[in-house]
Amino acid sequence: MERALRRLEGALAEAAGEAPHKVFQTAPEVSLEDFLAQARNASLWGSGQLLILRRVEACPPESLQAVPDYLKSPPPRTWVVLLAPGLKSRDMGGQPVWS
Repeated sequence: MERALRRLEGALAEAAGEAPHKVFQTAPEVSLEDFLAQARNASLWGSGQLLILRRVEACPPESLQAVPDYLKSPPPRTWVVLLAPGLKSRDMGGQPVWS
């Protein structure tokens, strides 16, 4: 995952000419809803923002509805990465976010 994040950040920097502002947060220290609300506040300067939320599997299942709602109109120049290393597919049966 870390290597993929570095590659993503490098590709974004190459495309824009500078690295995006990067923010790491961890669930449940911040709720998924609050994290996505921060993503809606796009940076006015620079090449954009890369927001990474770790341990998403710790979020309550009902909070996952915030993801499809966010994806209906994501802000430009904002990239959101949700990391859920402990996620088991059998535990997420039917969740459209993980399908």
